Amino acid sequence: MNPAATELSLQTHINQLKKSSESLQPARYASLLQKCTEQKSAAAGKLVHQHILSSGCGVNRYIQNHLIFMYAKCGCLEDALEVFELLPNPNVFSWTALITAYAKEGHLREVLGLFRKMQLDGTKPDAFVFSTVLTACSSAGALNEGKAIHDCAVLAGMETQVVGNAIVNLYGKCGRVHEAKAVFERLPERNLVSWNALIAANAQNGHCKDAMQVFHLMDLDGSVRPNDATFVSVVDACSNLLDLPRGKSTHERIIRTGFDSYLFVGNSLVNMYGKCGSVDRARLVFEKMRLRDVLSWTSLIAAYALNGHRSAALEWNQRMDLEGIPPNDITFVSILFACGHSGLVYQGRDFFVSMVEDHSILPTMEHYGCMIDLLARAGWLEEATQLINLSPFGHKSFEWLTLLGACKMHGNQGLASQVAKQVFVKDPKSASPYMLLLRTKTCRME
Repeated sequence: MNPAATELSLQTHINQLKKSSESLQPARYASLLQKCTEQKSAAAGKLVHQHILSSGCGVNRYIQNHLIFMYAKCGCLEDALEVFELLPNPNVFSWTALITAYAKEGHLREVLGLFRKMQLDGTKPDAFVFSTVLTACSSAGALNEGKAIHDCAVLAGMETQVVGNAIVNLYGKCGRVHEAKAVFERLPERNLVSWNALIAANAQNGHCKDAMQVFHLMDLDGSVRPNDATFVSVVDACSNLLDLPRGKSTHERIIRTGFDSYLFVGNSLVNMYGKCGSVDRARLVFEKMRLRDVLSWTSLIAAYALNGHRSAALEWNQRMDLEGIPPNDITFVSILFACGHSGLVYQGRDFFVSMVEDHSILPTMEHYGCMIDLLARAGWLEEATQLINLSPFGHKSFEWLTLLGACKMHGNQGLASQVAKQVFVKDPKSASPYMLLLRTKTCRME
């Protein structure tokens, strides 16, 4: 049944409920709540809930679990918790539904609190609960909490494939690649998720050659075939290694296996070709993509900007604007970089202001760095100094070093001496300010 028909069917049943106060069988209520869950219709779910209460059905764990699950899937955490707290004896399904709901919304503290209460209640967590809690720890980068859950899983004899995969993912997300590899090697069985987790752990933490080696071992193992997630990690590894030949061969394999139509795969390919200096290939991949998002456009703009095609980068940014795709913070980094290396001071300043006023994007250290570099390159040294003083990242020595380098470029010895003092304070052990200051004086003498 298509979604529109399902929605109509649900509305028909809700209208029937409104006309009758007669209690339904638990299985009938469960079926209705499942339809509400599928449609993510909290409003319809609440009407079913009201009918359950008004018909005097009472507290029924089977129905209550479906209510918790429905509210959880609809993002109504307070309602889910309220129903849960009415249960005299929640079972593992009840706990799982509630923990999953809080995990999905990124509420790690509540997830951990519920997990502890579940244990104190005497309900033994199953593999899915352990996996959910570990994934929540991964998303929050909570290594210590995740390790504690890992210990609980080991004590409970729950180091299953599902839990093991979540642990590999946790250690990978938290930068502990060796621990991720150790858990992976202990897994009694490995599926595609296991291999993907280890490949991603290596690729995301700069161990790109190891990521490629794990990918090769997965091929040799022969028990699984790569999917879109695998190829995204492998292409990202090629990007960071600047390995264009391997990136091209991976792209050919992606085409053969039919994963070139996937959005994230396409984005990673555009990014890879851009980083490896093959802008034309990046554009070809972009133009063949059936679906594009802000990351697709940003990757292409960055490809042009990083490879010296600054005018093209600005043109593609204009096309992106005409397509109605709102830029993100990374887009503005590429645009400001392009303006800085093209001497477009006024245009760069307008982009910087627009980022804040029109798109409500707070400037990061990278944005300030690009803008300071733009002003300094153009010889607007006083303005660059003012921006550093206004920047919340002005305590970073690299911003002052950028300005000091510009003082050398423009032969401004007086300002160079003042700026060098700031760098000495920020980073007294660095030799860079001494060398730049000496070169500035040398340029002045010449």
